Amino acid sequence: MAETLSSRGAVVDYIEVYSRSESRYNSKQLADDLKREGINVISANSVETVKSLIANLGSGYTEFLAIPILVPSARVAREAETLGFTYAIDCVGADTNAVIAALTRLADTNT
Repeated sequence: MAETLSSRGAVVDYIEVYSRSESRYNSKQLADDLKREGINVISANSVETVKSLIANLGSGYTEFLAIPILVPSARVAREAETLGFTYAIDCVGADTNAVIAALTRLADTNT
């Protein structure tokens, strides 16, 4: 896009407004928080997020693999399952409506 605009005489400046950085948590504290709060569904919008969750939970991560995990695509669902999650739910999108629809389907199957 910048190339096309420049070829038409526009001056194009780049401003970096987005960057990813992985969060680090104390694994014992995170596990304790998940248990204490009764977390019964997890949302992860990328493979990197799934891997980060596992890394942050440390060696005790397997305790949480049975919790349903909402993901935005079949590709991320397959990777979550490869990493051990037993119930990866493809929301078919990452927008609010897709997540709410997936949560509704999940609630309907658990009633």
